Amino acid sequence: SPHFANTFSVRRYFMKTLRIITVLLLNSTILLAQNAKFQLIDSLNNSPIKYANIKSVKSDFGTSSDSLGFFDFDKNETAIINAVGYELSEINLQKENFKIKLSKKPIQIEEVLLEKRKNQTEILIDEFKASKINQFYGLSATRNASWIIGKYFENKSYKTKFLNSINVFTTSEIKNAKFNVRIYSVDENNLPKDELYSENIIGIAKKGRNKTKIDLSKTNIQIPKNGIFIAVDWLKVPENIYEYSYTMKNEKGKHKAQSYAPSFGCVLDEDLKKTLILRDNKWTNAIPDIMKKTNKYCIIAMELVLTD
Repeated sequence: SPHFANTFSVRRYFMKTLRIITVLLLNSTILLAQNAKFQLIDSLNNSPIKYANIKSVKSDFGTSSDSLGFFDFDKNETAIINAVGYELSEINLQKENFKIKLSKKPIQIEEVLLEKRKNQTEILIDEFKASKINQFYGLSATRNASWIIGKYFENKSYKTKFLNSINVFTTSEIKNAKFNVRIYSVDENNLPKDELYSENIIGIAKKGRNKTKIDLSKTNIQIPKNGIFIAVDWLKVPENIYEYSYTMKNEKGKHKAQSYAPSFGCVLDEDLKKTLILRDNKWTNAIPDIMKKTNKYCIIAMELVLTD
């Protein structure tokens, strides 16, 4: 299979210079010359499966199913379909008809939750200052990749604390850009293991720079003893695409490209494993600070709010 590399670009954003880490796939062979339209549906009730993460087996290329479960992909490809609440599936699209059926994951109840929520006190973990953020993780729509990026939160005696919400720093040039939030348990190496919630949790980023709050109280999840991993998944749908212009060093003229909104802010930290990126079907470490060239890494700017 062909080799694919990643690079990053710096561009102007909202008339101010902000450093944005943007995924650009260098191999130009990723062209959907034989596109076909598919629809993801539930194997039991035939309901559409929306906002699934769909990625090529051969490369970093990917897309998302839309609100009705539809997506376009090269019919000669094999795709990995990662939908919240469903079994991870590797599908040879040549052998599939228009509709692709997915099976739900079995619900595993490990223990009975006896405590009731009081919602009397809150704990804020990993607070960040919005004014300090000038680097962002962004996803190119010119040459699509399919990343999921998240953050590990250690359990420091929060044994009886429920997830209440997260605040993630976003910047967007469109109104109400949507993204998916995924919640994972972690293994003994603090790597994401199993998804703890079986429904899509949709975040909505307003236009501009914002601390975007996502309510997690409905999940009724307590932070496990090993900690928890919370990730954001770009929705690669047409309504999230915007176009921008940029210049390259030592080159004249402007270039045009497209990205998916929103971009997610970063804070710098020496612990590269606080943020992990799902790419090439593996969880890999955070991107180094390539702008200031320090010995730190770009950790997604995410706060976790717990309640009793």
